[in-house]
Amino acid sequence: MTHSTYQLVASDFDLTLAGLPHSHISDRTKRALEGLRERGVPFAIASGRGPSGLFHHLERNNISPEGFYFCGYGGAEIIQAWDGTEIASNRLNGSAARKAFEVASDFPVEVLPHLGEFAYASNVGGLANRGQAWSDGLTLLDITPEGVEELRPSKILISGEPDVLERVATALGGELADSIEVTLSATTLLEVNAAGVNKGWALWALADHLGIDHTATVAFGDNFNDIPMLRAAGLGVAVGNAVPEAKLAADRVTFSCDDDGLAYVLEELFAL
Repeated sequence: MTHSTYQLVASDFDLTLAGLPHSHISDRTKRALEGLRERGVPFAIASGRGPSGLFHHLERNNISPEGFYFCGYGGAEIIQAWDGTEIASNRLNGSAARKAFEVASDFPVEVLPHLGEFAYASNVGGLANRGQAWSDGLTLLDITPEGVEELRPSKILISGEPDVLERVATALGGELADSIEVTLSATTLLEVNAAGVNKGWALWALADHLGIDHTATVAFGDNFNDIPMLRAAGLGVAVGNAVPEAKLAADRVTFSCDDDGLAYVLEELFAL
């Protein structure tokens, strides 16, 4: 395919679009995003972070959201970033959210349901919970299992050691296999969404909303939760720092995030 064939670009945020430290987006990547905007090509950030957190990080990087879309919470919430208009919302079922919260809380992990500008925890003093809330500029509030059921969060984030998260995922899959989607977004982060909700679903939902053929989409990612999106896109691109499984799922592999791999491909595809 040539550059004129692609009509929608989606990218993971952490370690794909933005690098470390402090979720910094490079000048070269900013120029590539501006090039897409000038050509009228829609750009979506598909992230485990919620829309509120993504607004926070765009602002910190001095990037306008005009013409951008957010597929937040791993694809559960799709919005027009420039005005907040909701395109799709797939929050967890209340009873499933409560059960997932209770099951995960039986392990030595920190459990953090998310909705809107808030993060909730039974342990608001937990280091991981506080760090996640601070990173996205969220207000952290106490919550009980009953509160989780009433809340119906968009996502539940579970932080812990990799071997413990593996056990948590097994426990959740055994009891809630038909009600939730469980995926790793980092070695120490496990995400729980409603069944069928992932970044691949979100990419197609956004493409359908915009009247764009699924084959005319490009997606970038680096981790396990990006694999459905890489497979769903017309062109799936893994950055060089991606996990091996994401590289295998992609159509091509570019340079690492730190070496502006996303910008390199966008410059090529769209003649920027």
